[in-house]
Formats: sequence, structure tokens, C-alpha cells
Amino acid sequence: MSRTRVSTRWILVLGALAAVQAVLIIAFGPIGTALALAGPPLYALAAWVSVLVLAVACHFDLRPGMITLMGLAAAIIAVPFSVLGFLLIPLITLQALAMELAALLSRRLPVWPRAFLVALAGQTASFLMSLVVISPENLVPLMILLIVAARLVGVVALAVASTYVARGLRAAGLERSIEGRA
Repeated sequence: MSRTRVSTRWILVLGALAAVQAVLIIAFGPIGTALALAGPPLYALAAWVSVLVLAVACHFDLRPGMITLMGLAAAIIAVPFSVLGFLLIPLITLQALAMELAALLSRRLPVWPRAFLVALAGQTASFLMSLVVISPENLVPLMILLIVAARLVGVVALAVASTYVARGLRAAGLERSIEGRA
């Protein structure tokens, strides 16, 4: 694969991954809404699911901008089906950008530390953006502490799930297929 062009296979695979990510976002929507109504910490505990495929993509050696582009594409696909509407675009895209930057900065680290840093970056971006939509009466120190604790559990879940899914995709030959060796 040349350094100046992106192969058609890469674009097709990334498009497929963005579509799978969009399906996860759409499927999580009603569950996320119910959890958010039950309490922000419950939503924070499960919100990692909505960026799982993006975290999986961080395990592969992608060109800069590809994960952010995947996040944008997934968000655009999911907008009509989400109660968040167009707010979904900055939410998912900024999470993807944070995760991609973490992946690029930690590319020389072993798999597990890199997975945790990517998950931490995504969950931190999500936490900071969620502060805008949490009602002011819920922004008390105890609630914020519970949300942070739930997000940390989400970091662990996202890192573990993304690592095992990426291993499965590698075993299935995803990298060979993308690079044109299949």
C-alpha cells in the first residue's frame, strides 16, 4: 500500500466498520435513553458500547484521520434514528478524534496499555461532552463522582472488548484483506 493513496479495500472496510458502528449507536439509543432517565451514572456505565467499533479500529495501523472519518460517517448514518439528532455528530466525531489521537500517540506501546489509553481518551471526551446535557440539579459532587466511577468501569470494558474483537478480526484475516494480500 503506498503512502500517498488509500486503497479501495481500505475505504470499503472502513465504510463497513462505520456502518456497524452506526448500527451499535442506533441499537444503544433506546437503552441509553432509558438508562439516562434512570440516572446519569447508569448511562455512563454503558455508554462505551456506542464507540466499540471505533475502539476496535484503533487496534489497526490506520492512516491518520481514518478513525475520525469513521466516527463522522457512523454518526451521520445514525442521526435520523437517534433522539440526540445532529448532536450525535460532534459527540461521536469528537470521541473518535480523541481515541485516534490516543492511538497515534501510543502506537509504540504494547496492546493492553494502548487499548486502555484509547478507551480512556474516548470516555474522557464523552464525559466532558455529557456535562453539557446533564441537568444542573444532578451536577453535585457525589453525582459527578459516581459518573466518573462509571466511566472508569466503561474504560475497562471498552479496552477489554475492543482488544478481543480486534484479535478476532485479525484471526479472520482483516488486515491481510485490507492490505490486498488475501
